[in-house]
Amino acid sequence: MEQERVMNIKEVAEFFNISTQVVYGLVNNGRLPSFKVGGSMRIMYSDVLRFIQEQKQEFAKTLNGKNGTPSRLAVHQLSLDLGDFHIRDINFEVPTGKVVGILGGSGSGKTLILRAIAGLQELTQGSIYLNEQAIHNQPVADRKVGFVFENQVLFPHMNTQKNIEFPLQFTKMSKGQIQHTTDRHIHDLGIDEKILDQMPSQLSQGFKQLVSLAHSTNKEFDLLLMDEPLANLDAAQRLQMRPFLQNLIKELGKTTLITFHDPEEALVMSDYLAVMHQGALIQFGEKWHVYDQPVSLEAMALLSRQGLNTIPLAIKKGKTEPYGVEVDQADGDYWLAFRSEDIEVVEAGIPVSYKSSLFFDTSRKIAICHTEDTTEIQLIVPTQLETDFQFMPRRPLFFPRDAS
Repeated sequence: MEQERVMNIKEVAEFFNISTQVVYGLVNNGRLPSFKVGGSMRIMYSDVLRFIQEQKQEFAKTLNGKNGTPSRLAVHQLSLDLGDFHIRDINFEVPTGKVVGILGGSGSGKTLILRAIAGLQELTQGSIYLNEQAIHNQPVADRKVGFVFENQVLFPHMNTQKNIEFPLQFTKMSKGQIQHTTDRHIHDLGIDEKILDQMPSQLSQGFKQLVSLAHSTNKEFDLLLMDEPLANLDAAQRLQMRPFLQNLIKELGKTTLITFHDPEEALVMSDYLAVMHQGALIQFGEKWHVYDQPVSLEAMALLSRQGLNTIPLAIKKGKTEPYGVEVDQADGDYWLAFRSEDIEVVEAGIPVSYKSSLFFDTSRKIAICHTEDTTEIQLIVPTQLETDFQFMPRRPLFFPRDAS
């Protein structure tokens, strides 16, 4: 029976049109049950279908406002001004305990949103509710918000040990309890005991991030804000820290907002995505819905791991000009938009001239190609392909050219 089919990680990734790393993230988070055959991981097709159904139900609940529990965080009409930069009318609600990835390019305003929620940036207007209580007029210390910012907030006159302990000094814990809690965080985060006596100026950027994370989670809070928590770590540390952060957030069970510029990390670590562009929240929703149904070229580009291809064309009487491909779209001038990895080489489709290539993995490469009108596009194709060819996007999207 089809329901009993067994799939490997690569097949699941191709089924969802995501990377194998994202699939591994779902497995590590317990979202997709798996088992091993020899040294390889396998997933039941029925569990893949169950996951899809759960995602649909979760998204439907969000649309209908029937989450079963009150929203832990609600942001209404948030606006702020910083010099010539403006953020206007930001609205979103986060179900209790969920992780929101705020995705955007440099200067999009994503960090300012975190700072406003934390109380570090004055609002021009708007309201912020946490646990159904208004916090937008509360001092920073009263908001029960833990935050880890890209530029780490560490006390320069305190060593690593004291920086981690500091938030607990304001609790009713005994010295023994403070020591025990601090030691546990040091162990859980894998912080080298050799740096406990070092001052912030002596630490690498990676260690500063770890200490800042320990400092921020070593206190009572209802909301965790993280600004590019992996940005200052090297490649090996990023791979090590990603599953650790996922497990830490899961264990804390707190509503969490994390900013990203990397769509891969945002998809791995988030339940919901908030896409920012030039001070505007252009899309918010369950991550797979946002990924599959971007509302604009800007949103789709930000969510495209290998870049976004766009080809200008016209649609007349249900067919594209040129190419003559039948589509269910109104007449007009459009951008045909598709992701580099989401294509199929075919015998009859959109013809392209093969120019050069870049390495992608052992079986695929990034082909640099030109369409008939000389538009340059990048397509992920089999390594052995070395000539001109034709292709079709698997899931093309059409955006009106007069709206771009």
